[in-house]
Amino acid sequence: MTALLAIAAVLFAPTLIAPWALRPRPWALRHPRLAVAAWLGTWLSGVFVVLALLAGVSAQVVRDSTSPVALSVAIHLLAWCTTVLVGCLLAVVATRYYAMTDLAAQQRWDTSVLRASATAMTEPYGVTLVRSSQPVAMSYGHHRDGAILISQDLAAALSGEHLAAVVAHERAHQRGHHGLLLQLAALNLACFPRFTAARRFSDAIHLLTELLADDAAARTHGTTTVADALDATGTYLPDGGLDLRANRLRASTRR
Repeated sequence: MTALLAIAAVLFAPTLIAPWALRPRPWALRHPRLAVAAWLGTWLSGVFVVLALLAGVSAQVVRDSTSPVALSVAIHLLAWCTTVLVGCLLAVVATRYYAMTDLAAQQRWDTSVLRASATAMTEPYGVTLVRSSQPVAMSYGHHRDGAILISQDLAAALSGEHLAAVVAHERAHQRGHHGLLLQLAALNLACFPRFTAARRFSDAIHLLTELLADDAAARTHGTTTVADALDATGTYLPDGGLDLRANRLRASTRR
């Protein structure tokens, strides 16, 4: 039993330490792709911890059983306990997932309403302009069957090169399948809303996917242009993270 507890401690240690170690730090801002991989590795290690502990408990039960009858009883009890545990986890995940599905349906409805207000396609950017009382710059779906929506007022306020940079940023979200990462983070947070690690995982994935899209846009349109586009967009979209992202891009040109 002592050995099992020691193994559990060793397995849990990286999972508990990782949220602290992977907080937004200069290295993560400079290398968002590596940071995303580290966070996903941490999340998968949590799954591995659960599976490893179940395997360890099973091995301990088999080793400690002194008779065939005791072994049979222990195995049946372990099987029932595992079934109940897995069932509870699946119930929680399913409940949270269906709640997220309802939210996603509402978001699709909101998007369809925006698309219904479309006024034009902006060429050569392939952007659908929409009427909206609020500034809008968003993408949905994949790059082949999705769309990029930008409100008329925001598009009119941006210069041509800044609009192109914003579109490249949104298209990078589509090509990178960042929506899947955000859904994973949202589901994880919905299942464990009180866990600090879940909140940090969600916040980190949101920020890092934005940084990945910024870098993709910068490779096409230049770092300075994307940084200036973020500043221009920030005039109409009250988002403090835009300043951080613009300053990060400018700092990268000075290194």
